[in-house]
Amino acid sequence: MRKGSKWLLSAGLAMVMALSPIAVLAAGEQQVGNATVSPAKTTTAAEAVTKLGVLRGDGQGVTDAYLAKTSTRMQAAILYLRLMGKEQEALSHTGLVNFADADTAGKTMAPVLAYLKSHPELGWNGTPGGKFEPNAAITSQQLYKVMLESLRFKSGSDFAYKDTLSFASSQGLFRAAAAAPFTNRDLAVALTETLQTKPKSGSDTLLKELVNMKVVTADNAAVLDGARADIRKLADGSLYMTDGKGMALYLFTTDVFDMSSCQGKCIEFWPLFNSEANLLIDNSLKADDFGVFTRKEGAKQLTYKGWPLYYFANDKNPAMPKGKASKTGTS
Repeated sequence: MRKGSKWLLSAGLAMVMALSPIAVLAAGEQQVGNATVSPAKTTTAAEAVTKLGVLRGDGQGVTDAYLAKTSTRMQAAILYLRLMGKEQEALSHTGLVNFADADTAGKTMAPVLAYLKSHPELGWNGTPGGKFEPNAAITSQQLYKVMLESLRFKSGSDFAYKDTLSFASSQGLFRAAAAAPFTNRDLAVALTETLQTKPKSGSDTLLKELVNMKVVTADNAAVLDGARADIRKLADGSLYMTDGKGMALYLFTTDVFDMSSCQGKCIEFWPLFNSEANLLIDNSLKADDFGVFTRKEGAKQLTYKGWPLYYFANDKNPAMPKGKASKTGTS
């Protein structure tokens, strides 16, 4: 391996790709250079939380139209209760004290608002005038406050409301922070982050806790067992691909001639990126662009648009990828 360059989603990449013809084979396979690439197992955030039963959609289910809708305060409240394992308790609540505008949420949701009204310790204190405004759009700051509280962090003690987004980012919740308006597709992203995070003082992720509470089945929970593929931005505005922990992923121009060109010491410097389970992909990425192939030595490796993906061993800080154009470990 003679040269590595950071994976950039740019026109330059497309020109390099032209050097490596891709022939389509049976059952979705492709012949890329000297290797056969099969489709990778991928899932989006929306697909994952739908399978988990956490996001359920409207009367038509979780459709593209539903995902494009702006998320509301009522949705956030229901999801909070669902993540806390209290949804059925809330739906069955018979208390009569309620928010002044509870009727605007519909007959089915009125008991939920009454439940929140009777449990102020949950943090849903409503808006001025004793209202809840169930159909009002929610912002990313408001939604991430809800996600943090479902992880047992308390606004006012663990974090200040004005610092919600920065505190959420410190806990690994950030991928939908810039969304405005905040849609149900963004909501799905925030949900996957939250489910994969350990609650305050917890030893397991929130998802594992929900499995133990039998809110989610273990079989369905496996949808989030794999790695992530995210897109991040450097200070100069360039985009690059990372795994779920923010570690940069790389491609190498020499792979255009031999998909297994990195061998021996090279792999020590450039570890392979792979996921035997589902790969959770960023909303801006396409499932069809990811594949998996078996290298000459028998190891499996994920590809993006036909290019094998690698880590750089000298990357220690997710915010400072060092492998761009590096010749360390050449072969």
